[in-house]
Amino acid sequence: MYTDGDGSGKTAQGATAGVVVDATPPTVKTVDIISAPGSSGAYLSDEDIEVAVTFSEPVRVGGKPRLRLTIGGAQPYATVRFAGAA
Repeated sequence: MYTDGDGSGKTAQGATAGVVVDATPPTVKTVDIISAPGSSGAYLSDEDIEVAVTFSEPVRVGGKPRLRLTIGGAQPYATVRFAGAA
């Protein structure tokens, strides 16, 4: 509801009437590595690692998302090249 600015005190339904805001952000349910390392059993520094992330609810991904990884003592970022529903 909003009040008209003409001072009459009238109110009207706004365009957002009935909109429900979900204030709880989605959470990560699972993270699975779906690619296999090479014959050495380890990934090389220039290899792609395919990862599937499942959230508690649908999410929209925009811009250039990055994921922070923890590998040993380092925390590099992984760049998302494709995001979509499985």
